[in-house]
Amino acid sequence: MYYDLSTEAKTNNSTNTASLSFGSFYLNSQQVIIGIIVELFALIPSLLLVQLFRRLQPRKKQISPLHQTLYKIKPDLNIHEEKIKKKFSLSFPWWCIFIAYGLCIILVGLSIMFIIARGIEFGDDKTQKWLISILSGFFSSILLTQPLKIIGLTIFFAFCCQNSYDDKEANEYLDNNQLALDNDEEYLHSFKKKSIFTYRQPIRVDRLNETEINHARNERLKEIHMWSMIKELLLYLCFITVLYIIICSNRDLNSFLQVNHSRKFFFNSRQINCDYTKITTIDDYWNWLENNFIENIRAQQWYNNDPPRNLSGFINDKSNRLIGWATMRQLRVKSTLCQVQNEITSTCQYDYNFYNEDKYSYKPGWKNSIIQNYSSSISQSFQYSTSEDLDTYSYIGEYGTYSGNGYVYEFRGRLVDLQSNLSLLHQLEWI
Repeated sequence: MYYDLSTEAKTNNSTNTASLSFGSFYLNSQQVIIGIIVELFALIPSLLLVQLFRRLQPRKKQISPLHQTLYKIKPDLNIHEEKIKKKFSLSFPWWCIFIAYGLCIILVGLSIMFIIARGIEFGDDKTQKWLISILSGFFSSILLTQPLKIIGLTIFFAFCCQNSYDDKEANEYLDNNQLALDNDEEYLHSFKKKSIFTYRQPIRVDRLNETEINHARNERLKEIHMWSMIKELLLYLCFITVLYIIICSNRDLNSFLQVNHSRKFFFNSRQINCDYTKITTIDDYWNWLENNFIENIRAQQWYNNDPPRNLSGFINDKSNRLIGWATMRQLRVKSTLCQVQNEITSTCQYDYNFYNEDKYSYKPGWKNSIIQNYSSSISQSFQYSTSEDLDTYSYIGEYGTYSGNGYVYEFRGRLVDLQSNLSLLHQLEWI
C-alpha cells in the first residue's frame, strides 16, 4: 500500500540516489521507515490478542500444589480454604479461547489474501522493496519495538497496577487443616499473627541408639560385599565367555582329516591279524604293539628299499612328524585277599575306581625285590607316577573315569631298542 503507482518515479529516483546495494538487492531509508511503521501498526493488535489469552479463566477449578499434597497424605482430610478479598480484575470466560483463536486465524487469512492480491500487481523492483521492508520490520521488532514494549509495560504495571501482597497460596496454612506432624518435622511457613504468647512444642529428634547403628553398619557392609561378589562374578563370566569364543573360533578345518588319517594309520584295520579295533585279549594287544605300532612310529625304508634320509622324527607315512615321543600308560587295581575264601583263588580284583587304584612302585616283573638288572626305561615303567609328574589329566571313558596317574613306558630311542624293550615287557607281564 506504500508503493503507489503515482510515486513510483520518485521512489526510483530516491533509490538510485541514496541506497545500499547487495547484489540484486538494494536498501534505502524509505524501506526501513516503512518496515518500522508496519511493525508499530501491528503492535496494538498483538497486545490485545496477548491480553485476551492471558485473561482467560480456567475451565476447571484449580487446586493449589499444597492442597494436592495434603490430599495425597490424607484423602479424607477436609481442607478449609480461607476467603480472601480480591480486587476486581478483568477476565473472560474459558470459552473465549475459541474467539481468540478465531481472531488469529482471521488476521492471518486476511494477511495472506492481501499479500496474494497485491503481490500480483507488484513488479520485480517492488517485490524486492517489499521483501526488504519485511526484513527491516523483523529486525526492528527484535532490536527496537519489542524491548521498548517490554520496558513500557513494566513501567506501566509497576506504577499503575500494583498487585496486592496477599497471595492466595501464601495464605494457605497447614495449621487450619490440623495435619499431625512427626517429632522431627516442622512447618515451613510463618504464623499469620505472631505473638509472644504463641506456644510451640519443641522438636524432639529420634536418634538411633548404638545397637541400631551397628545393625545398620553391618547391613551396609553386607550390601557392599554382595555387590563386590556380583561384580567379580560378572567379570568371571565375561572372561569365560571371551575364552570360549577364542577357543571355539580358532579351529583348523584340516584337523578332522589329520585325526582320521592318524587313526586309520595306527589302527591298521586293513590287516586282520593286526587290527586294533578287533583286539579282545592281552595277547592281541601285544601282537598289535610289536608288529604294527612300533614299526609305524619310525620312518622305515622306501618301497625301493632306500633308507629314509632326512626323515628323523617322522612316522612311517613319511608325511607327518611326531613332536616328542609316544607314551604308554596303564592304571592298576589293588590285589587284596578275598573276604570269602574259595578254592579257585585267594586274591580278588575289583573294578577300577579312585579308591582301589594301586599307587605302589615295584621292581621289574611287579616284584618287591630285584632278581636281575634291567635298563632304566624298563625299571622306570614299573614306577608309579602322579599326574603332576606326567602333566596329564583325568580321562572320562565309557565305563568309568580314570585318573592321570599310573605306570608309564616311553617309546624313546632307536627302533631296535624299542622292539627289544617291548619283547621284554611282554615277558615281564607289564600288562
